[in-house]
Amino acid sequence: MYIEIKEVIDIVEKLNDEWWRDADNPDNFYPFEVRACGGEIAVYFLGETIWCTEEDLRSYDEQSDSYEPLESFLRCEVRKLAHIILEAIVEQ
Repeated sequence: MYIEIKEVIDIVEKLNDEWWRDADNPDNFYPFEVRACGGEIAVYFLGETIWCTEEDLRSYDEQSDSYEPLESFLRCEVRKLAHIILEAIVEQ
């Protein structure tokens, strides 16, 4: 599926704005980043690639011929990453 860079940037800006407003401490705000190189678009969080066009891991529905919305996918991926980080902290 082809996705426009503008659409990705709009989603990331929305999430960053939302998370900035909800941050308890702005010093602990870690924004999403969008990077594009050639035809590939990638979204990073805490330096990790959480989504890219080259290997789109969103769920695909054949009946509707569409992917899971990017915004909900990114939210889910950040929750997974947060869970991994919290587990590592607890294990220390």
